[in-house]
Amino acid sequence: MTKIKLPELGDGINDVEISDILVQSGDSIKEDQAIIIVETEKASMEIPTEISGIVDIIYINVGDTIK
Repeated sequence: MTKIKLPELGDGINDVEISDILVQSGDSIKEDQAIIIVETEKASMEIPTEISGIVDIIYINVGDTIK
């Protein structure tokens, strides 16, 4: 099992809020596919995956803040 981690988003951005989760457990994903949308104080960003595979478990929820 591979865990997908939040990439570096830029200087001064230490945490973001999950505004949407674009995949569900059991979904097939491909490299560079957007899997979540996060929000900072100034912007909303789609976060892509760096790997292909099947989503097993989602450890986050909409509204969570992650680092």
